[in-house]
Formats: sequence, structure tokens, C-alpha cells
Amino acid sequence: MVDFEGSKIRVVFMDIGGVLLTNGWGHESRQKAAKVFGFDYEEMNILHHFI
Repeated sequence: MVDFEGSKIRVVFMDIGGVLLTNGWGHESRQKAAKVFGFDYEEMNILHHFI
């Protein structure tokens, strides 16, 4: 993984899983993103299912 300053990240754009021929935003990907970027996975998962 490339070194980066997480504090400078303002927006994270994601692929639309399942729509563009991939499940690029499955629960494993959300868990990894939560860990890497310091997100609250439970909140992220709730919002994922809500949207």
C-alpha cells in the first residue's frame, strides 16, 4: 500500500458494486476501507444498507 496522509482525505469515491459487473463494494471491501481509513464500520454498514 502506498504511504499517504489520511488526514488530508476529504472524499472517498467508490465503484457501484454489482452494477458495473463487479461486487467491488461487498462487506469485505467495506470492512477493509473502515480499517484503512478509520471509519466506523457499523455506521458505514447501516448507511450502506439504508442507501
